[in-house]
Amino acid sequence: MTEKKGLVSIVVPVFNSEGTIGRCVDSLLNQSYDNIEIIVVNDGSTDNTLKILQGYNNNKLKVLTQENRGVSSARNNALKHAQGEYFAFCDADDFYEKDYLQTMIGMFGKGTCMTCCSYTGKLTSQEVNPQQTTFTIEKAMEELFFDRYLSGFMWNKVLKREYMQGLSFDEQSSFAEDLCYLWQYLKNCRSLMGGEGSCQYTNQKLYHYIITKGSLSSLQLGKRFKSNKLNFLTRLEEINAEAKLLYDGLAEIVYAEQFLIMLQFLLETRFGRENRELHKQLKRRAKTRYCYYKKYRKRYKAFIRRHGGVYRIL
Repeated sequence: MTEKKGLVSIVVPVFNSEGTIGRCVDSLLNQSYDNIEIIVVNDGSTDNTLKILQGYNNNKLKVLTQENRGVSSARNNALKHAQGEYFAFCDADDFYEKDYLQTMIGMFGKGTCMTCCSYTGKLTSQEVNPQQTTFTIEKAMEELFFDRYLSGFMWNKVLKREYMQGLSFDEQSSFAEDLCYLWQYLKNCRSLMGGEGSCQYTNQKLYHYIITKGSLSSLQLGKRFKSNKLNFLTRLEEINAEAKLLYDGLAEIVYAEQFLIMLQFLLETRFGRENRELHKQLKRRAKTRYCYYKKYRKRYKAFIRRHGGVYRIL
């Protein structure tokens, strides 16, 4: 066991996940690192999710219930009640490997502000040759926008309370809330640590990211497209302005991310008359960002593998 025994608060938002919440909670309660509290926020579930949660008799598990207000609201609610020195996140469809926390907490050392692991979309674990990589805070900021190492997700990371002060998840947005939160978190780390901190990454697949039948897809076609997702493009403009104060290369990477997000939105709005004008506007904007994507596309291998050739929609 690692000698670091700080309390870890694990945040789990849940909505109508009766088929997976038991697997999720069991994996958290069975962690080899045992100084934990699990805060599950039932976000207005209408199935048997709450009943399943109430069936647990374990003082490490705290169940909060609220009206359905979304993932960001549920996480913010959990953070208000959390007591931990460290914070981990898990989605209700997913689960941890037994040594997830032991490994992630064990990677914290002097100057470490965040740890991160690789993940798998499979139910079974995958053996790899363990390798650990150190990123400066500025390089970690870059990696948030690439689907290679750190990525812009909360659920494969452990954060420290001291760098989370003043932060909350945007409850008005319905897209990429994780990335926006992590950007602010790393900005806090850089400011409080004088730019000297680091983030640690392991290639061990300690997190199981499972897309279950009935899960909401981020790809919403035609009438299903939610216009408030466009708020993320505005937030990226703000992030770009913040990135320029650090260095131009980082700002260009944010522009490359804008292109990829616009590309997804172009795919989602290409159907339905009600989206026709929006589709045209997005196409014009995307063309101004394509040059930045071309410059950094080799760092987007995973994206191209999943969506190869779709940028020809321009």
